[in-house]
Amino acid sequence: MKSSMILLTEQKILNAAFFYAGLGSLDYDVIGLSYYPIWHGKNPDDLQAAITNLGNQFNKDVVIAETAYPFTLGWSDYTNNVIGLADQILPQFPATEQGQLDFLLKLKTIVTANTPWKRHCLLGRRICNL
Repeated sequence: MKSSMILLTEQKILNAAFFYAGLGSLDYDVIGLSYYPIWHGKNPDDLQAAITNLGNQFNKDVVIAETAYPFTLGWSDYTNNVIGLADQILPQFPATEQGQLDFLLKLKTIVTANTPWKRHCLLGRRICNL
């Protein structure tokens, strides 16, 4: 195993195949995607299909390198919230602490079902150990 790995991240799931195809012979190890339901789609099955297709097309492991999900729709500080309405989140994952955890666990399931890259976990120690 390499002592370090190179992960390249594309923000737009729908543009990812075009982005990675444009890299040509550039040497990298892992495909990274950003996934925010408000911008990248509210159907986790679409995310799973994208991960499977990218992994197969480029023969690389695919991970979610960046994500977020609210634990509340309320205003808890002095900054503006990007998400504040119920129609901006996935209906099966309410904006609660448990809903946030369940969302992250769903992402973990999607990623680990599609890649053997299990020696590292990008979701944090609490999620990875569940």
